[in-house]
Amino acid sequence: MKAMGSHFDYSETEWSAIEAAVREVRVGPLTSQERRRFRSAGDLYRVHSRSKVHLDRLSNTRSKAWILVEKLSEELRAALEEAAKSVTREEYLERFPSLLVKLRDDAQLFSRGHSEMTKDRPQEIFYRTVLSIWVDEIGGKLKKSRSSDTAEPTGPLLRFFVAVTYPVMGSASPKPETIHGIIKREKALRKAEKAD
Repeated sequence: MKAMGSHFDYSETEWSAIEAAVREVRVGPLTSQERRRFRSAGDLYRVHSRSKVHLDRLSNTRSKAWILVEKLSEELRAALEEAAKSVTREEYLERFPSLLVKLRDDAQLFSRGHSEMTKDRPQEIFYRTVLSIWVDEIGGKLKKSRSSDTAEPTGPLLRFFVAVTYPVMGSASPKPETIHGIIKREKALRKAEKAD
């Protein structure tokens, strides 16, 4: 991790580790937009996990409007992805779904009140953002893997998750078995959200 003013950024070595994990599921480097999302998620986690004042401000911004923005941005993202399938190679349409995922994630954050921001809440938001980038932007799957030799957790998602979270959280970052639990919870949350 390196300081960029007062904002979080990954070192070149850390970016390389993230890109190595991404290359296991898709071709090409991270886009500048994906890099911004990673930096933003790291910033948000660090601020929220260390600053009660910021959490109090977040509490004051809770509103029905942000809840509506969250819902509508997800609906619009899904509609645009569907529309893009019916158009022949309209590249300008490809950038909208990932922008809407970012808007949805930010709206979700702003719609939460202080009472919901427990000590673990910043971690949960950070983990969900990291998994959202993996699935919705990179195209990875929420898949848990184990080594056939040792039965230890492994796989592209685990390597990606560690590469993204460790530079931000350090020794507080989750261990491999915990990451499997985080993936399981995310699958359940996505299934429940889809049912709504």
